[in-house]
Amino acid sequence: MGLLADTQTRILFRQSSDQVAEAVLKVVTSGLRSLNYAPDDVQVITPMHRGPAGVTELNKRLQAVLNPETPGEPQLMRGPYKFRCADRVLQNVNNYEKSVYNGDIGRIVSIDLENSVFDVEFDQGRVVYDFTETDQLQLAYALTVHKSQGSQWDDVVLFDESFAFQESRARWLYTGITRAKHWFSLVEGGSASVLEQAVGRRVLRVSGLMELAH
Repeated sequence: MGLLADTQTRILFRQSSDQVAEAVLKVVTSGLRSLNYAPDDVQVITPMHRGPAGVTELNKRLQAVLNPETPGEPQLMRGPYKFRCADRVLQNVNNYEKSVYNGDIGRIVSIDLENSVFDVEFDQGRVVYDFTETDQLQLAYALTVHKSQGSQWDDVVLFDESFAFQESRARWLYTGITRAKHWFSLVEGGSASVLEQAVGRRVLRVSGLMELAH
């Protein structure tokens, strides 16, 4: 399940680094239109935390497209994010009291500005958070490769130069690709040889990555 042979289509986009974020947005929006997917069917994955192609900035840009601000609707500004109703969010820490754990993905269903609380719907049920607990959550339109492990979607996977620097990056690339059930899109930053450098390193899996690089 989730191997390259199982995907219906594999798309390789090669872009310069400063075009990566814009290319990701185009892949997501065009995929939603042409494939008739719901936003939750598409997941952006990136190896990076910082920069225009990092998880924080991608989340902001994807939120603006997938869940834009509505005048008069409540929103909660904490850290780098503005949380809004219908936002997809990721739990970043284990909270045993609330029975939510690091890696759980849910959706904000209400924000009560008067009482300083908001509700998030997870698979296991609805959880109430105080505004002071927002540091436990982040937007989840884009995830790091690490946070994506164990889940599957119809993926948009961001690949960047950082994959070429360490042998473990090739394993991260494999992890990202195998999150895809049906469609896999690769947005590569930097030179066209970066993917070949990453998959050319020793990876003890038969994944079809080398065929994808050519």
